[in-house]
Amino acid sequence: MLLYQMIVIAFTIAFFMMVSRRLYSDIESHESRQHAFLSNFQGIAYQFMPHSYHALMFEGRAEGLTGLPAQEFSNGQASWIGFIHADDLSMVTGRYETALANPDRPYGMEYRIYHPSGEIRWVSDIGQCHFQGGFLQVLQGTIQDITDQKNSQAVLAESEQKFASAFHTSPYAITITRASDGKIIDVNEAFCDVTGYTMPECIGRSTNELNLWVKIDDRLKVVADLAAGKKVTSVEFPFKRKNGELMTGLFSAQMLRINNEICVLSSIADITERKKTEQALAESEERYRIITNNMNDIVWLMDMDFRVIYINPAAVKTRGFTLEEFQTMPIESHFPQSSAEAFFQVLAEELTPERLAQKDLVISRTMTLDFFRKDGSIIPAEVTMTMVRDLNGSPMGFVGVGRDITERIAAQEAQEKLTAQLRQAAKMEAVGRLAGGVAHDFNNMLSVIMGHAEMALEGILPSNPLYDDLEEIRQAATRSADLTRQLLAFARKQVIAPSVLDLNETIEGLLKMLSRIIGEDMRLIWNPAPDLWAVKMDPAQIDQILVNLAVNAKDAVDGEGRLSIETANVSLDENFCKDHAGAIPGDFVCLTVGDDGCGMDRETVERLFEPFFTTKEMGAGTGLGLSTVYGIVKQNNGFIYVYSEKGWGSTFQIFFPKFSRVGASMPESFSTQAARTGAETILLVEDEPPLLKIAKMTIQKLGYTVLAADGPTRALKLSDEHEGVIGLLVTDVIMPEMNGKDLYHALLKRRPGLKCLFMSGYTANVIAQHGVLDENMHFLQKPFSRDSLSQMIRRAIEADHEKT
Repeated sequence: MLLYQMIVIAFTIAFFMMVSRRLYSDIESHESRQHAFLSNFQGIAYQFMPHSYHALMFEGRAEGLTGLPAQEFSNGQASWIGFIHADDLSMVTGRYETALANPDRPYGMEYRIYHPSGEIRWVSDIGQCHFQGGFLQVLQGTIQDITDQKNSQAVLAESEQKFASAFHTSPYAITITRASDGKIIDVNEAFCDVTGYTMPECIGRSTNELNLWVKIDDRLKVVADLAAGKKVTSVEFPFKRKNGELMTGLFSAQMLRINNEICVLSSIADITERKKTEQALAESEERYRIITNNMNDIVWLMDMDFRVIYINPAAVKTRGFTLEEFQTMPIESHFPQSSAEAFFQVLAEELTPERLAQKDLVISRTMTLDFFRKDGSIIPAEVTMTMVRDLNGSPMGFVGVGRDITERIAAQEAQEKLTAQLRQAAKMEAVGRLAGGVAHDFNNMLSVIMGHAEMALEGILPSNPLYDDLEEIRQAATRSADLTRQLLAFARKQVIAPSVLDLNETIEGLLKMLSRIIGEDMRLIWNPAPDLWAVKMDPAQIDQILVNLAVNAKDAVDGEGRLSIETANVSLDENFCKDHAGAIPGDFVCLTVGDDGCGMDRETVERLFEPFFTTKEMGAGTGLGLSTVYGIVKQNNGFIYVYSEKGWGSTFQIFFPKFSRVGASMPESFSTQAARTGAETILLVEDEPPLLKIAKMTIQKLGYTVLAADGPTRALKLSDEHEGVIGLLVTDVIMPEMNGKDLYHALLKRRPGLKCLFMSGYTANVIAQHGVLDENMHFLQKPFSRDSLSQMIRRAIEADHEKT
């Protein structure tokens, strides 16, 4: 048995040795044949082990495709699988596995690999599963670089796509027909739109069958020209649509080869509407000739040598010359010398070689000129001269329109007189604003003067030598207070006197007044530019501009805010002027005034400078403030622009040319009644220390107990600390921390039923904005006498409490 087993093993070993020698012999023979093939092969031949895809053989141009010599793949140092693009790897391995499972089925695929240069390249992989030596299964195939082929296909596809896109999106009606039989191969959408045929109705039929040609001879001529190798370009033909309607088209055609077949590419540009327009234009020209022959304005045509070619009857009637006389008159004989000089100056400015060479440039100018009548009298006219060009853009003459403006000049003179009156009224309003701005400080000072004078008078006898002097002081203060009121009441023609100004210095002198106009609730920011250029204008107009803009800012700000004023030197160029109507290039001083108020919408901005336009309530404004600003700016050859958005404030930019040297109740009047005393406790609030001191002394001498506070915060604290009854709050209206009305309401929460007397040196219209001149409110205008103060205190204390 053992011997038998040994014999079997020996035979088995011998068999395998014989098979192996035969296998190696086959491989050597095969490799010899392969070497002869691979020496001229441009790709890669491979044998891969199943599943691991290790290369048993990897021969050919491996290095050019992978950057590595083929030996590194054969000896296992490199793996072909590692070069396959990540997005294609699963597809490739799937095909390999399918081939292993189906040995008799060849495989072929295209996929991407990574090139060492970073480039992605395409390869074609064709192969089949084989058995080596009858039992060793391998994947055997070839790999070739097809990148250039792929790129060529992509370029061709892109070119075809571009042609298709141009074909189908072209606004022209395009057809492709076979040259052999004239049958239509394709049409674009525009062809269907223009002719009314659908695409199925066109394909396979000729244009003759579609009855497209109105004249068959037109088609025969096109065919003959194409057969002779000529191009047919933009030939005007009549065509017929599907519905029988006639149209006019510009026809173009040329021969081309498509898929090795000679075809004709034709296009039709529908110019039916253009022809109608041309006809309408001709009719329009005739109508305009009729109009010009019957209009009152003077109309004439001249050639480039200023010889009259045409003149309308109005010119003959208005000036008295005949057409023949006009045609023989030298151009300069039409005007007085001053107008002739102006006319030729305009020509010199407009008809420069550079402007004439710009073929699409419209050269037109409007001017005012005086013309001679035949009798020697003068006729003023507004003239518009426009240069006419031919179809090539070359100058060929001028068309002129002149209108007699004698009546307009008279109306302008009347308008200028009215404008002067309007300016005067606006100036008076500005005086009122100015007076209102200084009244606060003036009235505060008068209050101190009057208070101390009255206190001193109480302390001496009439026989004292100082008594009469003190009485004069008191009376002078009283008269000054009356004068302030009269000045404010008056603010309801002086000749403008321009002078050379440093705008910074002028504005510096207005800052205090502007601060008072906007009130203590708003902050004034002043940012002057260094080395500011000079301007020439009336300094009073600067006052008007800033007062009106300050008032506008004050009205736009609800509560706290800011008013900013700044100056700058600016040089404006053509680009700026293109975007800003009315602007001209040059050097200017820019005055910018801005606020952070409520802003304006577009509709309001568009009407902002209209006289009498206002967004205020009835009786709260005249609507002349900003129109006055506009008029002043224009009068000084400047321009103004407004930038504003709702909720984002407003900014006014004013450009002046650089000067080059070669409703509320009236306040209580002073009473002549005797002082009235009392014993109540009064909470006195005043942020000006001198006023606080004299008011406290005066009230105390009237018998009252005074709790004096230099501001709202201190007043609230004193109220909380005082355990007794406070009979009256006497408070200034406008204070830094909190206005008087808000303080009053805060105290009312602590002390229900508390009564209040408001006082202020501001004018009534300013105080009205803080709501203290409403009905049932008690208000005392500074300056006030002791007697007036005493009477108002008693009136406020004894009044029935009203809801506020």
